[in-house]
Amino acid sequence: MPGLPRGSDPTLNILPLSYTEIVPCSGNDLTLLEVAMATNKHHIKLALCFLILAMECRSEDTRAEWYWTWSCQSGRCIKSDTPSTKPSPGINRLSQEACRLTCGQYGALWPHPTGDFSLGAEVVSFHPSRVTLDLLQVSGSSRAPRRLMVGAWERFLEKLQAECGGNCSVVPDTTVNVQLDTSSSDLKLNWDTDESYSLSLTTRGYKVTEQIKANMIYLFPPTQVTRLPGDCADQGQHDLVVPSHPGYKVTVQIKANMIWLFPPTQAPRLPGDCADQGQHDLVVPSLPGSQVTVQIQATTVFGARHGLETLSQLVAGFTRRGSSRRGSSGGLLKRRGLLLLSEANITDRPTWAHRGLLLDTARNYLPLDDIKRTVDAMASSKLNVLHWHATDTQSFPLDFPRVPDLASFGAYSSREVYTPSDVTELLEYSLTRGVRVLLELDAPSHAGNGWQWGPSAGLGDLAVCVNQQPWRNYCIQPPCGQLNPANPGVYRVLQDLYKDVLDLWPEGEALHMGGDEDLYKDLLELWPEGEALHMGGDEVFFPCWNASTQVVEWMQSRGLGRSQADFLQVWGEYQETALKILDKSAGHSNTPVILWSSQLTQPGVIENYLSKDRYVIETWVESTDDLPHILLSKGYRVIMATKDAWYLDHGFWGRTVYHNWRAVYDNTLPRGVFGILGGEAAMWAELVDGRSLDARVWPRAAALAERLWSDPYSGSLDAELRFYQHRERLVRQGIGAEAVAPEWCVQNEGECQAN
Repeated sequence: MPGLPRGSDPTLNILPLSYTEIVPCSGNDLTLLEVAMATNKHHIKLALCFLILAMECRSEDTRAEWYWTWSCQSGRCIKSDTPSTKPSPGINRLSQEACRLTCGQYGALWPHPTGDFSLGAEVVSFHPSRVTLDLLQVSGSSRAPRRLMVGAWERFLEKLQAECGGNCSVVPDTTVNVQLDTSSSDLKLNWDTDESYSLSLTTRGYKVTEQIKANMIYLFPPTQVTRLPGDCADQGQHDLVVPSHPGYKVTVQIKANMIWLFPPTQAPRLPGDCADQGQHDLVVPSLPGSQVTVQIQATTVFGARHGLETLSQLVAGFTRRGSSRRGSSGGLLKRRGLLLLSEANITDRPTWAHRGLLLDTARNYLPLDDIKRTVDAMASSKLNVLHWHATDTQSFPLDFPRVPDLASFGAYSSREVYTPSDVTELLEYSLTRGVRVLLELDAPSHAGNGWQWGPSAGLGDLAVCVNQQPWRNYCIQPPCGQLNPANPGVYRVLQDLYKDVLDLWPEGEALHMGGDEDLYKDLLELWPEGEALHMGGDEVFFPCWNASTQVVEWMQSRGLGRSQADFLQVWGEYQETALKILDKSAGHSNTPVILWSSQLTQPGVIENYLSKDRYVIETWVESTDDLPHILLSKGYRVIMATKDAWYLDHGFWGRTVYHNWRAVYDNTLPRGVFGILGGEAAMWAELVDGRSLDARVWPRAAALAERLWSDPYSGSLDAELRFYQHRERLVRQGIGAEAVAPEWCVQNEGECQAN
C-alpha cells in the first residue's frame, strides 16, 4: 500500500484517516493516523486498543437517545410512564425543571413571594447572549449603585449559564431586555433597608395565520387547549400565538382537510377529512423571535437584586432532543437551551429584616473561596446576613495591622489567616449579592489562643486559663481561655482591634461583640460606620476567673468577694468598658451591639448592665423557652437562633439531635410581636471544614430562607416539591448541597409523602 513504511501491515488501515480524534490507552495518546503507521508489535497492540475504543465510541453515536417527559397535573409534574425517543411535543415538557416553571401555585420560586403575583402558563426559548440590561433608571448621581447592579447582573448571567449547561447552543431569535428602576441611591444594607421589589415580565409574540376549513383543536401541552371556531364550510382566517421556538412541533387533531398558510410560503397540506380524527405533527417554521421585556422596580438596589434573583428562578434549562454531537473528549454533547416564563407579575418583600447564617471560621479555618461560595448560596435563597464568627479560643485568624500578634499567636498557620484585603474583598463580594457581613469577636469568654503574647510585649497576662488542663475545671469546651478583666492592657488591645475593623466595615454596620483598645481600632478601619458589631459575650466560666490569683486579688482590692453575683458584676463592668472603648474608637455612639443570651441577659440582670437602646440580644435557647418573649416585653430587640431547630451542627456530637430541613422550615418566629428582627441558622464548625461545609449547611439553610422571607402559615409538606427543585438548582450552581431524598422521590413528585 503506497505511503506506508516498509514492513507495515496494511490491514491495520481500516479506519478513515480523517478520524483523528485522540483516544487514551494505557496512559498514551495517539491519533489513528499514527496507529495506521504502526511498525512494530508494541504499536500493533496499541493500534488494536485504539481501534476497539474508537469502534465503541462510534457505536455510541448510533444509540437511540431516550428521555422522560413531564406534564403538570394538579400542581405536580408527572413523569411519563415510558421513556421516549421522539422529540417532545412541547418544550415545557422537555425537563422536570421546565415543567415546574408553570406547575403549582408558586412554580419554581424559592422563597415564594409574599405579595400579589401571577405566573403565566407558557414559556419561550432564549439564549443568555440575547439578554440585555437597562440601568438608566437606577437612582444615584454616583457610579456606586450602578456598579453594584452590574455586579449583580454578572452573577445573574452566571446563573443563566449554570442553568443552560456546558453546551448552551440553542440560540433562538428571542430577545430579553431587563430594565431596572430604583428610587434611592442608599447603599446601606441594614435592618432598616427596604428590600421590596416588583417584577413585570411580558412577551410580545409573533402570530401565525392559518386558514381553517373545519373544526380543529390545537393542543399545547401541558395544559393549554385552544379551540378555534369553524366547520367544513369555514373559510375564515384565524390567528393563533405560536411559542417562538425554531422547530417547535404542534400536535393538531384533524377533523377536515385544511391548509396551513405560513407567509411567505404555503405549508404542506395535511391529510384528512371531516371524519379524520387522527393526530398529525407539523413542524412550525423558524419564526422571528419573541421580544421579552422585564421591568424590575425597587426602592433600593438590594430590592432590585432580589428581583433579578427571582427572574433567574423563572428560567429552566432543557435539552434539544435529537441534536447531540460528539465532543472533542469523545462524549456526547447534547445541545442545551433555556426557557423563560412568557408572563409574570410579582410584588414581593421579606417578612423579617434579619435572615442570617452563622459561619464559624475559628474552630476550623475556612478558605475565602468557601465563604464566598456560601454567600452565593445565601443570595440564591435571599438570606441577607452572614454572621461571621471569626475568633474563638481555638484560633484568631484575623491578621490586622495594629495587633498582628493576635494572628501570629492565634492562627493555625501563616496561610490560614484573613488579611484586611481579604475582608474588604468579602465585604464587596457579599454586598453585590445582597448580603451584609456581621462580624463577631467573641469576648470575654472564648478568647484564648492569640492572646498569649501579652507578657513578652510588656502587657502582662491578657487572658487567663489559656489551654489549661484539666479543661473541665476552667471552661465549657477545650481549649480554655478568657480575657483578664484585671489587666488594663486588655482594653488597649481591644481598642486597636476595633479600630482596624471599623476602618474596613461599612458605615452603619452592626458588630457582634463577643466583647480590646487596639483590637477595636483595627475593626473600625474595616467596618462601615453605624454597622452593628457582635461582641459574643456568652459562656463566661466563673471558675476560670476564680482560679486566677491576679483576678481574685484585683476583685478583693475593689471590695468584691468570690460569689456568682460578684463575678457577674465583673462581667457586666467589662462589657460597659468594652462598649466605651468601641464608641471612642468609632468617634460616636451609634454602633448597634449584639450579644448572645447568657447569664448577663437573664431577666433579673440584663437591665443593670445592658441598655435596650444599644444592645440587641441574640437568643440561642430552645423553641419552648420564654426568654425571647421576656426580653421583648422589656423592650429589647431580639434575633432568634433557635438551637433545637436552627443549629446545623446538632446531630454530629454528644446527645444532640439532627434537625432535618423539615424541622428547620417548620420552626416559626412569634408573629405580630414588635422587636423581633429575624433569625439565624448557626453552623458551628468543630466538625466542619471547607470539604464538608456545603453539605452540612445546604439545603437546610434554604429552608430557613423561605421561613424568614415568606413565613408561610403552611408547613414543609406543602413546600416539598419546590424545595427539592431548589436543592437541584443550588447543585447546578456549584453548591455541594446534600441529598434530601432518593432521586426517585424527586422525579416522582408527591409519591414519597406520608399518606
